[in-house]
Amino acid sequence: MLPGALIPMQLSSRYVLAGDPHQLPPVIKSRRASAMGLEESALACFMRSKFCADSITMLAEQYRMHPEIMAPSSHWFYEGQLRTAAELKSQSLPDILRSPWTFIDSAGCGFEEEKEEGSESTMNSSEAEFVLKRTLEILSGCPSFQVGVIAPYRAQVAELQRQFEESDEYLIYRDRAEFATVDAFQGQERDAIVISLTRSNAEGEIGFLKEYRRTNVAMTRAKHHLLMVGDGATLGSDDFYRQLMERAETSGAYHSAWEWLYTS
Repeated sequence: MLPGALIPMQLSSRYVLAGDPHQLPPVIKSRRASAMGLEESALACFMRSKFCADSITMLAEQYRMHPEIMAPSSHWFYEGQLRTAAELKSQSLPDILRSPWTFIDSAGCGFEEEKEEGSESTMNSSEAEFVLKRTLEILSGCPSFQVGVIAPYRAQVAELQRQFEESDEYLIYRDRAEFATVDAFQGQERDAIVISLTRSNAEGEIGFLKEYRRTNVAMTRAKHHLLMVGDGATLGSDDFYRQLMERAETSGAYHSAWEWLYTS
């Protein structure tokens, strides 16, 4: 946050800021502080200043993600400048994975969102059940993988974890799967990341998902496989998610949930 960064800056004639302005911003609970611009990080603030224009360096080579996982984030957030280190490009995937990146559209499946009792947090128990079955496929088909399951809403994370812990089917995989919100996963990575986008309603309301930087953080935690599950009819009302699904379609990463529901 800017006020905290300004204090040590006064003690030196030169300073270096390192970070990613396209990932999670500072957490601001005060509306007054937010109105004063404190939701913007010190890094983002200085990067848009004309006085720092000649001092910005982008570290463009990444060593975490398969290039197909990297591509959407590179396109939307980093002006297509990210590139994958040579040693990552030759990595092969287990046969169980259809591709490095998969988007499963649950539109028309009846996976309706609901509010958690006693709070305003959103959950989607039917989507959670579907997500866990796809997570089980990854865990069983990729024995060496550690899997992170991410949802933007605390209530959905709790529902995913509840269903996982209450099923004997998942018992042997409990030390290889972790459930958390986007905030908790920032700075971490897993072999596979599964994202439950949660929102599904007739109004096309996506709420918290409007903070696209959160989606960027979630997507870029994956090393070998990224699986996103969401209701395309709801998400498609937003330009960012509509373009995300279109990119998945053109790259062969798009699938309908009915491909699994019809055969199960």
